[in-house]
Amino acid sequence: TSPRTAAEASLFSEYKRRLVKATSHLTRANNDTLLYVKQAYMLYKWIGHLDLPRYLIVDIAKNELRYVSNRRDSLALKVVVGKPATPTPYFAAWINQLVLYPYWFVPISIATQEFLPKLKKDATWLNSQNMQVMDKDGRILNADTIQWKKYSSFNFPFTLRQSTGCDNALGILKFEFSTPYGVYIHDTNNKAAFLRKNRFISHGCIRVEKWKDLASFLLAPSTSPKPSDQLTQFPHPQFFSGCLLGLPWATP
Repeated sequence: TSPRTAAEASLFSEYKRRLVKATSHLTRANNDTLLYVKQAYMLYKWIGHLDLPRYLIVDIAKNELRYVSNRRDSLALKVVVGKPATPTPYFAAWINQLVLYPYWFVPISIATQEFLPKLKKDATWLNSQNMQVMDKDGRILNADTIQWKKYSSFNFPFTLRQSTGCDNALGILKFEFSTPYGVYIHDTNNKAAFLRKNRFISHGCIRVEKWKDLASFLLAPSTSPKPSDQLTQFPHPQFFSGCLLGLPWATP
């Protein structure tokens, strides 16, 4: 189909130019660039196809989140994204709610690979992190009575949960959406990370610097939002892409 927007047309033209160059000069750099342009073109093609009035895009490579309204950037914020070992995935989803003072339910990979070794040395470590250990039925257990050395990444029938508050790893607010990857956008208790130029340090989630600004834009009923203290159920679904170069899927 023909490009529907100026961004689409520009990327499609660049893709055709790069395709000719990659065909005539077979180098890895040319092929990689061709792939990136193709992915970006497909992203904007989907955005144009869905005809969304407003959406978010996280440019993983640039460590930046953008809020787009009526095809114009209305907000650009610094973000922290996944490190090379645990990269932020490319995806699209609908943001369905904002969670104020969220619990952090520690992913099993982090619990077993990073926290379990610490618990084997000192069972009181959980208390110092304001965390609890829960069984499969959600009941809180006494961490001091668990023989942690018996467990491993292949045998860990527990859930670790960090209590809400300013020291919580998710910070004050979580922007929630459904994906198969278990990632989301959230505030953070590590504000110093935003001073770094290279912000590829998370386990895959997207930490946003100015969460209040983003929440105000998302909760506003118009394109001229005012700050809001009512951080509750999100009124309208938003399109969210893992990255400018991602090939998105989206379901309402």
